[in-house]
Amino acid sequence: MRKVRIFSNLQQAFDAVEEGKARRLVIGDLKICLARHRDQFFAIEDGCPHSTASLSQGWVNSKGEMVCPLHNYCYDLGNGREFQEKTRDVITYRTIQGEEGLYIELT
Repeated sequence: MRKVRIFSNLQQAFDAVEEGKARRLVIGDLKICLARHRDQFFAIEDGCPHSTASLSQGWVNSKGEMVCPLHNYCYDLGNGREFQEKTRDVITYRTIQGEEGLYIELT
């Protein structure tokens, strides 16, 4: 596994990603949706398996699910599951918050 630092401190991360929102990150060939929910950061693959829409263009609902902007499919930020099982789950990446910043662990 490889740890990639996304932000050099947590304040940068909080400033860059609003609560309930997401932003797209590109790390090499990977497109990752970085979302913030209840002051925690979550990373999932950015493409919706159903339509390939960018999940980072969606929003986080009150249940902690990333909502696809095209058809409102909902993916749990913690485990990647699509709650109605209409499509495959999304890949999740572990995030690590610390004094040195915010990291994403890639497999």
